[in-house]
Amino acid sequence: MARSITSGPADNHSGSSSSSSRTEDVQKCPDHPLEEIKFFCPTHDSIGCVACHTLNHATCDKQYIPDMSANFKYSRDYKNMLDEFQATYSNTCMHVQEIDSCLKEVDKLSTSEINKLQQFKALIIAYLDQREKELLVEIKKRRDQDTAALEKLQTAAKALQSDLDKSQVNLKAHEANSNHLFIAAKRAQAMLNQLQTTLEVIKRQTQVRQYTLQKDPLVETLLKNKDGMGEIVSRPGNDKLYSL
Repeated sequence: MARSITSGPADNHSGSSSSSSRTEDVQKCPDHPLEEIKFFCPTHDSIGCVACHTLNHATCDKQYIPDMSANFKYSRDYKNMLDEFQATYSNTCMHVQEIDSCLKEVDKLSTSEINKLQQFKALIIAYLDQREKELLVEIKKRRDQDTAALEKLQTAAKALQSDLDKSQVNLKAHEANSNHLFIAAKRAQAMLNQLQTTLEVIKRQTQVRQYTLQKDPLVETLLKNKDGMGEIVSRPGNDKLYSL
């Protein structure tokens, strides 16, 4: 049975050890490196050297470790502690495997979500590409229609220009004969009136039909939104993980 040590120097225990303990490895005190751990305090469940127990456990019953530890490895306390260590070790091994599984799940989840993001982006790009093609077709159609209309007016205007040139040449040709000039002038006047009417029609129709791209307000709002494509959100109950 272990001896109880009270205050003050503990007989020969505070000095040199027994002959058997001298051959054992000396366990030095972490707080007093020059001192050997010799005593156990049951009150505070702590071990220490003479200095520790003199300073911090003066009123406690102290037990001399070499006396009380002789059969410790056969004790129930030691067996229970070993069993608890083994159970904790087994539990730790299980959790190491669980963490390994979680690491794999983290990689799997991130890969899955990256694929979703890229697929969503591809859908958006495909949609925008399709709309771009449709709008380009509409712009080309309008350009071709306007070009054809203006080229038709240009042909009419050049024909009008040619008729005017011919009329003036014809008038010059009849200036030597007053009768012929008068008749030619009357005919030219009638044609001129008709040509002026045609010219007014050409002038009214000569214009560029204006159009512009009206941006989709939903797309503009999307571009202004910093979370336009979406956001990554935690599932309920996962926001307090990794809080060691």
